[in-house]
Amino acid sequence: MLPRLLLLLLPPCLAASQAVESGTLYSLGVGKADITGPVVEIGMMGYASLAQKGSGLRQRIYSRAFIVGDAAAASERWVYIIADLACGDTAIRDGVLKQLAEKYGGLYHQGNVALVGTHSHAGPGAWLNYLLPQITTLGFDPQSYAAVVEGIVRSVDRAHGSIGPGYLSVSQTLVAGANINRSPYAYEANPAAERARYESVGGEVDKVMTALLFTSAAGPAIGQLNWFPVHGTSLYLNNTLIAGDNKGLAASLLEKSVATPGFVAGFSQANVGDTTPNTLGAFCQDTGLPCRYEDSTCAGESQQCIGRGPAFPHGGDAKSCEIIAAKQYEAAKSLLTAPQTPVSGKVRSLHAFVDFAAPYTFPLPNGTVVSTCAAALGHSFAAGTTDGPGAFDFVQNDPDQPKNPFWNLVGGLLHPPTEAQRKCQAPKPVLLDVGNANTPYAWTPNIVDFQLLRVGNLAVVVSPGEATTMAGRRWRATLTAALEELGVWGKGDGWAVIGAPANSYTHYIATPEEYAVQRYEGASTLYGPHTLAAYLHLTTTHAKYLADDLPPTPLPPGPRPPINTNNSISLIAGVVYDSPPLGKKFGHVLDDVDSAAAHNAGDVVSATFVGANPRNNLRLEGTFAAVEMRTPRGTWERVRDDSDWSLLFKWKRTEELTGQSQVTVEWTVDRDARPGKYRFRYYGDSKAVLGGKITGFEGVSAEFSILRCCFGVVGCGYIFFRNGAARGAANYFQPHLQLLNAWISKSYGYIGGCRLNHTARPPKLPPTASSTAGLPLIARIPSAPLWLLITSRPKSRLLPTPHLSQPPHITLRTMILRLGTPLDGLHQLLAQAHPAVQHPQLIALPELDFAEESGERGHLVDLPDALHHRLGQPGARRRKPEIGLQGARVG
Repeated sequence: MLPRLLLLLLPPCLAASQAVESGTLYSLGVGKADITGPVVEIGMMGYASLAQKGSGLRQRIYSRAFIVGDAAAASERWVYIIADLACGDTAIRDGVLKQLAEKYGGLYHQGNVALVGTHSHAGPGAWLNYLLPQITTLGFDPQSYAAVVEGIVRSVDRAHGSIGPGYLSVSQTLVAGANINRSPYAYEANPAAERARYESVGGEVDKVMTALLFTSAAGPAIGQLNWFPVHGTSLYLNNTLIAGDNKGLAASLLEKSVATPGFVAGFSQANVGDTTPNTLGAFCQDTGLPCRYEDSTCAGESQQCIGRGPAFPHGGDAKSCEIIAAKQYEAAKSLLTAPQTPVSGKVRSLHAFVDFAAPYTFPLPNGTVVSTCAAALGHSFAAGTTDGPGAFDFVQNDPDQPKNPFWNLVGGLLHPPTEAQRKCQAPKPVLLDVGNANTPYAWTPNIVDFQLLRVGNLAVVVSPGEATTMAGRRWRATLTAALEELGVWGKGDGWAVIGAPANSYTHYIATPEEYAVQRYEGASTLYGPHTLAAYLHLTTTHAKYLADDLPPTPLPPGPRPPINTNNSISLIAGVVYDSPPLGKKFGHVLDDVDSAAAHNAGDVVSATFVGANPRNNLRLEGTFAAVEMRTPRGTWERVRDDSDWSLLFKWKRTEELTGQSQVTVEWTVDRDARPGKYRFRYYGDSKAVLGGKITGFEGVSAEFSILRCCFGVVGCGYIFFRNGAARGAANYFQPHLQLLNAWISKSYGYIGGCRLNHTARPPKLPPTASSTAGLPLIARIPSAPLWLLITSRPKSRLLPTPHLSQPPHITLRTMILRLGTPLDGLHQLLAQAHPAVQHPQLIALPELDFAEESGERGHLVDLPDALHHRLGQPGARRRKPEIGLQGARVG
C-alpha cells in the first residue's frame, strides 16, 4: 500500500505517461447515449420539492456504459452503467434488462448489469418505481421513464458494438477542494482510532479518486471509469434547468478534451452519503453566521442553514458547479497519463435480492445475533440537509423522543409503527413507517439489491444506498479482507471501490455510531441500526462467488421486488395543444440579438422565440437550441448545442388557455469561441389543436459578432505591441502569461486555460474605447472580464525567460499589463477603465527584467502597494517607467 500512497503524493511533473506493460487481455467496450427526458413541467428528482419543476435545459444528461469481459469466455462479463440520474431504480433496471434480453438473450442479466446514478439533483423525475419518490413529481410519467430506459439500452448497444480486445489499468490521485463532510458531528461519533487511519486520504471525507482506464489493444485509451464521492447538489433547490450537475459536466469536459473519437468518461459516485460540494460550509442566510454545529440550525430552525459553494459570494450555484466539475475533470485527466497498475485476473459478478423486512438475521463479529427492520424514516429525514433543508420545525440530530411530538400523529396517519418496529429502529424516532405502507402500492423498497463485481485485482461494491464516508470505508475494507482470505488477492494487492446509489434507491447507509446521532443520514438509514452490518455480512458470505474457482451451487437470486410501472399513479397533465400569438408563427423572433454590439467572452447573448412545449418531442440525440457560426464560404456550421454547458434553453408558458409559450436561447460566450459572425437556431415541435398532430419548426435569430474571447476571471486577449517587434516580445511574454493563466485555472477551477494571441496591429475597438491625453489607447470591450495590452518596444535581445514558482493569488476581474508608463499614468488608465474598482488584493509574481532602448530597466511591481504608497501623493516625484500588473475586483 505504501508505494501506491506515494504515487498520490507525487507532483504532476513526475506523473509521467506510462504504458500498461502487462495485464490480462480483456474484451472491452464503451458507449454513451442521451437520456434527457421532459425538461419542462415535470418535477425534478433529488430535492423532493413540489415547487421544483423543469423550465428548460442547461446540459443534456447521458448514460455511459462500460463493458468488461473475459476474452476467452463470452458469458463472463459485466456492464457498469453510470447515468446522470439521482440514483438507480428497480423499474428502470427491470425495463433495461427486459430490452437487453430481447436483443442479446441471456448475455446481460440480473447478475452482471449494474445501474449506478451520478446522484445529480438536477434531472427530471417521475420515472421511479416506488410511491414515496413519486409524491413530489405528482406520480409516474411514461415519457420520462421511456427516455431513461431507451437511452440506457442505447448506451449498452453502443458499448456492445464497440467491443474489442484491450487492457485495463488502475490509478489514483487526491482531489483537493471538491468535497467536505456536511455532517461532521455525526462522523465524529465514529471511533477516534478509526478516524485517524484516514487522515492522510481526506479525514472526514474520502479525497481519493480511483480510475479504471480502458485501453484498446491497438493503442489508444477508449474510456475511463472513475470513482469519487461528492454529492450532485452543486445546483441548488431553486434550479429548474435540467443538467447532470458536477459529475455530468466533468464527464463532458474529459470527453471533449480527449482526441480519441468515441472516448467515454464515467464519473461514478462512491461513498457519497455525507459529502457535499458546497465546500465553504453551511451558514445562516439571515445572519451570515455559521450554522449550529450539532444540528445545522439557525435559531433552532433548519430552513435558513444553507451550504455555500466555492464560487460564493461572487458567483452563483452554476459557477460553483463548474468549479467542482473542473476539479474532478482535472484529476481524472491527470490519471490518463499517471503511473498505472495493470489489471490481471478473472471477470466475476454476483447479484441477489435480499428481503430486509423479512427480516435478515445474522450474527455480528462478536457473536450477537441481530436483524434488519422494515424500512422507516426518522424525524430528522424531514429536516433535510444543508444542501437542501426541509420544512416545518424538523431538525437534524433528533434521536429518541423528537422535539415536536405532533409529527408522531401525522406519521401515524400513514401507517402507525408497531411497538416491535419502534424497538427495531431505535434510537430512531419513526416518522414514516414506509416499509409497512403498501397503499395503493409499495412506498419504498424492503427488498434490496446486493451486488458485487470483480475484474482481476479490482472489486466493486454496487450499493443501493448512499453509504456515508466511514460506512463506505468499512465496506471496502470488508470486501478486500474477504478476497484476501479467499486467496483471490495477495495482501495489499487488490483495489476496492464503491459505486452508488445503484440498481434501486434505499436512501442511506450510516454506521451504527452515526445512526445513534440521528442526523439526516442516520434518520434516512431505512433498515435500522444494523443496516451496514447486514451488508458487510452479505459481503463476507458471498465473496466466494467472486473467486477464480466458483462454488458448485449458484447464488440463490432471492425474492423479486414489485414492479409498479403499470399501476403507478400519475397526476401529470399532458400537452393539450400549442398556438402562436395572433399574427405570428412558431419560431418567430420576439426579442432578437443586438446585431450592432460586439460581444466577447463572458457576455450573455440571447434571443426569444415564439415557442411550443418541448415535451412534444424530447429530441433525444438531438438538440433544442444551437449556436451557428458563419464559415469563410458563407455557410453556417453548428458550434454549440444542448450538450454544451454555456448554452441555455429556457421555456416559459405565457398563456395557459391558448397554449402559448416562449423559448429563450441564451449563450454565455466562452473562451473557445472564435472571432466571427454567429446566430441562434431554435428547433421546436408544436401540437395542433385539432387532431394533436406534432409538427416540427425552426426559428433563426439575426447575426451577431464575437471579437476576441476571454473567459471567467482569467480570460485572454490581444497582446498589442505599438512599435512592432511583436514576434520577439510575444515569445518573451507568452510563457509567463500561459503559466499565469494555468495557475488561475487550477486555483479557481475555471475550465481550461486561456488562449493568448499576439498581433502587430491593435484590434478593431468598439465606440466605448477611451484614451488619456498623452497616453496610448487602452480599451476594454464591454462586459469582457479581461483585456491585456502591451505598449512598448523591447529590444530584440531578450533575457532568458524566468518561471513562475508559486501561483499568484488572483481573485480579480481586470488585468492591465503595460510597459513604459509611470505608475500614476497607469492608475489613471485603470480608474478610467473601471471606476468601480474596490481595494485590490496583492499579486505575488517574480521579477521580470528586460532592457529598453533608453537603457532604463523595468520590472514587475506590486501595483496595489504602489497605488497606496506612491499614487496617492499628487506631489510625489515620478518614478522611472515600470511595468504594472494589476487585478482588481469590480463591484
